[in-house]
Amino acid sequence: MSAIAELSTRIPARLDRLPWCGFHWRVVAALGVTWILDGLEVTFKGAVSGVLQLPQTLGFTPAEIGLLGSAMAVFGRDMAIHARRGGCATRVRAAVAA
Repeated sequence: MSAIAELSTRIPARLDRLPWCGFHWRVVAALGVTWILDGLEVTFKGAVSGVLQLPQTLGFTPAEIGLLGSAMAVFGRDMAIHARRGGCATRVRAAVAA
C-alpha cells in the first residue's frame, strides 16, 4: 500500500483574511428568509393534509396525500406560474357561470 500524501494549502487562511461586506449580509438574510418560508410550507402541508383526509372534506387516502406532496415539490413552481396566469381560476369561473 502506498502512503497517503498530506496536502498543505493556504486557501483557508486567505479566505479568513477576506473582508465581510454587505453582499455577505444579503446572502445570509436571503438564506434565512428562504429557510423560514420552507419551514412554513412544510408546516402548512402537514396541517392541511390532516384535514384533507377527513370524509367531510375530500377524503384523500394517505397515499394520495403523499402523491400530492410529491407533485407539489416537483411541479410547485410551474403550478404557481400557471395559477398566476389565471389557469385554474379561469376554468372555475367558466364552470360556475355555465
